[in-house]
Amino acid sequence: MIKNIKHRFQKGLADAESLAVLLFLPFIIAYRWFLGGFCAEYSMEYWLSHSQGSSVDVSYWATHWLGFFFTEPSILASLVTWIASGVI
Repeated sequence: MIKNIKHRFQKGLADAESLAVLLFLPFIIAYRWFLGGFCAEYSMEYWLSHSQGSSVDVSYWATHWLGFFFTEPSILASLVTWIASGVI
C-alpha cells in the first residue's frame, strides 16, 4: 500500500515536471531570443558606433543568435554599456 502511494506520488511529480517544462520552454526560448538579442544588439551597436565615430547598424539575426546562446553575458554587457555611456 505505502509503496503504491509512493510510486504514484513520484510518477505524478515526474508528469508535473514534464508538463512544466513543456509549458515554460517557449517562454524560456523567447526570453533568451529577445532579451539576449536586444542586449547584444545594443552593446554592439553602441561600442562599434563609438569606436568608428559614426552610426553603425548591426544585423538583427546575428545579434539575436548571439544573444540566444550568450544571454547572461549579453545582459551584463548591456548594463555595463548603459552605465559607461553616461545615461545614469
